[in-house]
Amino acid sequence: MTKPDPVATPPVVPTADDILTQAAARLDVAKHQVERALAEANIALTTPAPADRRLRILRLRVDGIKHDGEPFTIDRPFEPGIWAIVRPENSAGKTSLLEFLVWALRGAPRDLPPGVQSWVRTLRLDPVVAGKPTRIALEQIPELPRVS
Repeated sequence: MTKPDPVATPPVVPTADDILTQAAARLDVAKHQVERALAEANIALTTPAPADRRLRILRLRVDGIKHDGEPFTIDRPFEPGIWAIVRPENSAGKTSLLEFLVWALRGAPRDLPPGVQSWVRTLRLDPVVAGKPTRIALEQIPELPRVS
């Protein structure tokens, strides 16, 4: 049995009947009078579709090379639900993981140390934005030595 995806719950949107009832109450008239006025004006009242503004992170992948030449890869899938990034020691990458997400979503990290930022060669984020699977890919090209 699969768990329901809490991210997939759409926002509550009033029905056409709810809108008619609210309009009648505000105008202090009967609901059938609102319906008749709309019909006479050729206005069809339908239930509006909610704008899907959800963002769901599916996967984060970061590849690069540390200053000592050691390659590194972070490949982290994100399952539906609540996540926890927990490590007891400092410098384990908890903040860096969050900053990589921010970098992909905003185009720049907020507080990622420049040293760590310079290690990154590629950063890919696979989110679902407004119900549409998307990929955000950033590639950092290291500075080339200047030729004089």
